[in-house]
Amino acid sequence: MEEEFQEEEDYFLSEEQKWGIIISIKHFNLTYEEIAEEFNIGSKGTVSKVYHKYLLQNDVQNNHHNKGRSTKRDDSMHECIDQVIETIGQKHYSSKDIQSQLSNQHKIHVSTPTVINCLKTLGLKYGRIKYCHELTQVNKDQRVEVGKQMLIMNFERIVFSDESLFQINENSLQIWHRESTDLLQPKKELSYKNKQLMVWGAVSMEGKCELYIHDTTVDSSAYITCLEKSLLPMIKAFYGRKKYVLFQDGARCHTSKQTLEWCQNKKIQIFQNAPWSPDTNPIELVWASMKRVFKKINYSSNIQNRDQLKEIILQIWQELDQQFINRCIQHVKDILPKIIKLNGDYLY
Repeated sequence: MEEEFQEEEDYFLSEEQKWGIIISIKHFNLTYEEIAEEFNIGSKGTVSKVYHKYLLQNDVQNNHHNKGRSTKRDDSMHECIDQVIETIGQKHYSSKDIQSQLSNQHKIHVSTPTVINCLKTLGLKYGRIKYCHELTQVNKDQRVEVGKQMLIMNFERIVFSDESLFQINENSLQIWHRESTDLLQPKKELSYKNKQLMVWGAVSMEGKCELYIHDTTVDSSAYITCLEKSLLPMIKAFYGRKKYVLFQDGARCHTSKQTLEWCQNKKIQIFQNAPWSPDTNPIELVWASMKRVFKKINYSSNIQNRDQLKEIILQIWQELDQQFINRCIQHVKDILPKIIKLNGDYLY
């Protein structure tokens, strides 16, 4: 369904969005994937299609307008689509689901692109579900306080770190929605024995560490081993005797007495992120980018076991561009004032 949507999506981009894509490619040297993420398009294939159309005709306008049969769209059809969405309720629905219900319940037979166009006319958008925690007032206050502290820090001296889980056949669902908050769903813990990999990484404006693969449960001892083998070599290579701050979340293994004593002995200064705040840690943007790349490899390759998964993840990490990492860090720095202005709430 996602590919079906992407085939038609460039027809529904505004002229401003299309010229924005061209400018991003020609003047900012962004990749198709980065542009798709920035413009919330959902497909680098759409970006590629717009750019190649520009190269062929030196314009971004579509040539198919006013050709062929007229589109089946009117107020009654919009009402039917509204009824279908109301019937489906809080369930996830795709344009194919709506097309099927229009045909079965209302005897309206239209193409999927027509349904997509109607959904856009009704003010709906297409996006990927984001699993997050529902913030309490205490959480929001903590996010504001952390944001204020981060704004007075030297971002060139912060090492942003965290763990992330990669798993074979990880589900990624996109749906039609009216508000960005509709994409937020309660987070579920899933288990895929022998088909998942817990990794730890750290990035800074100076460079990145060697990605660490956890082979056991991540307790304090495992975390200290991770820091010894991955963080300390990074610090030696990029900072030497210069001061730096290790940015991490409040996971138990990060804040245990054993871990804190080890960090103190190694003269590692720690800055703890606010709870439920992945949006204020740039490495989460890095993980997201890696998972987009992994998702494509996962769908096109026959990954069978943890060893193959490990090899692919290490390769993706090694190919990360430092300029991209710096943009992730700058993005977090830029959104901190907005988070503070929203009194700690999520931006989206």
